[in-house]
Amino acid sequence: MVMAEPPPSRGIPDLGALYLRYRDVLWRVAQKQLPQFMHDRVGEVVSHVYMKLGEKPPTEPVRNWEALLVDRVKK
Repeated sequence: MVMAEPPPSRGIPDLGALYLRYRDVLWRVAQKQLPQFMHDRVGEVVSHVYMKLGEKPPTEPVRNWEALLVDRVKK
């Protein structure tokens, strides 16, 4: 079953739902970004992204949450 991308939204999204939907992708991206010896910190990287998203949500409508989250993990 393919999940459709929700319509563009503003403000703070349901962070729990976003986490459940994109956690596997974000973990893989974080593992690729971190050196091997830091792979035990992948959870911290992903958690930090969600914490910052809750503190400062996007000001523009988000059309693709996966792209936004992946970009933030890479930073």
